[in-house]
Amino acid sequence: MDNQIIAAIIVGAALVIAALIGLLPSYIKRRQAMGKTTPLLKQQEQRKSSESTLDIPIPGHIPRDQLPEFRIADSVKDLRENTQVRQLTSEENQLTLWELPNGVFGFIEAYKLDYPSYRIIKKAFIDDNFILKKCLLLVQRPTLGNFVEIHKSGNGNIYLVGFVTEEDRITLQNPLRSQATKIVISISKHKKRNIVVAIPRERLEWWQHRELGDGQCVGDAIIS
Repeated sequence: MDNQIIAAIIVGAALVIAALIGLLPSYIKRRQAMGKTTPLLKQQEQRKSSESTLDIPIPGHIPRDQLPEFRIADSVKDLRENTQVRQLTSEENQLTLWELPNGVFGFIEAYKLDYPSYRIIKKAFIDDNFILKKCLLLVQRPTLGNFVEIHKSGNGNIYLVGFVTEEDRITLQNPLRSQATKIVISISKHKKRNIVVAIPRERLEWWQHRELGDGQCVGDAIIS
């Protein structure tokens, strides 16, 4: 091989090695910087780590032993006296539960409760959002359609009023019940569903209304 070619190869290799050696310190610095955690990055990493394991409660969540009790009465009239409510006035008609004073009852269309309650009932009482403003309007008297009676009691608790069977009443009031229970609630007295009950909104986990063949309306509900 020509001596000039060999010399050129050697010089070229030397230049490449020199370039690599010159870049090595900056490369090391960049790697160190990439591995270094700034206070801000450290906080973000800690937050992500804690959020991945944090038991974040569902909006409106209350420990089971602190939930309001069911209200049972012999009639709707007695139940209204029990929860200390009166009928809405004409001025209060079509106001939201948020805007209404304590100690009133009104009616809401059954289909407006056809969502998990943490979305429109629990959350609505925590966040002043459009759902609260638009969906939870109470009317003074039921008109055409299926309406559920709602109580805003004297102490501010919210109740859904309906009728259940004696078996379901016993189940709901069982002090040993530790899991949510699926029951059928009639919005008016209907056959065996003749026990009137006020269900606290904190206990209503899910509701889906449906119409029976005889024109009656019921709600499939999950109650905690």
